[in-house]
Amino acid sequence: REFSGRSNDPNLKDLLPKLKTPVLVTWGHKDGMIPVEEIWDDLERIPDVRVHVWGGNTGHFVAYEHPEEFARLLISFLSD
Repeated sequence: REFSGRSNDPNLKDLLPKLKTPVLVTWGHKDGMIPVEEIWDDLERIPDVRVHVWGGNTGHFVAYEHPEEFARLLISFLSD
């Protein structure tokens, strides 16, 4: 199934509890596309989720805005 990624997408809400693998979600505190406040209810549906919200003026493209820190976080997640 396809889903838009927006928190009001019913397909997304149905799929999240079915995830079988650990999930890493990174979000910019100042994401202009989907505000961080919109994601919390959906993230609580994921059985095994690790969330990292980047502070300050971090926007939608976290990996580009903080490449070294993002790489460390991703390596740590994949190592666990």
